Amino acid sequence: MIDVSGFQSAGVALGEDEKDTEQLRAQFEDAQAYIKGFSWSEPIERAYLAFGVGGIFALFLFVFEKAVGGTDKELWVVTGDLPSAYFITDAAEMVPDAIDTYCCLMEEWIVSVEEDDHEIKVFPIAAQRTKANADALRTRIAFLRKNFL
Repeated sequence: MIDVSGFQSAGVALGEDEKDTEQLRAQFEDAQAYIKGFSWSEPIERAYLAFGVGGIFALFLFVFEKAVGGTDKELWVVTGDLPSAYFITDAAEMVPDAIDTYCCLMEEWIVSVEEDDHEIKVFPIAAQRTKANADALRTRIAFLRKNFL
């Protein structure tokens, strides 16, 4: 189990100001809709905002009533001005590790697009596999790495 003592309850999380709070709560709604959109998603027991900058990037921890696929009771979910993604907590128990894991997943997608290799197994994201999208994502990932890691 991830230590959630420094996290806020996602539905009532407070940002730096009113606008940030509004954006973070909207990102939580997006994250919740995203994870519930998978047929394997279990009912959500609790959700936490682990880290966020309204409108840019938010990292949520979802705790399910029972383990997804019998293995994972918790999943990280990222939303913001970049592709949404979920991933397991096993190798990313701390917020910086989770942000790095997200960046690595997106960088793998960028490489697969640049090499025009559809055979590389990468996390599927909701974006067309174009050089322009890969370049835009590279810029956002570089921003995350520079400012949040």
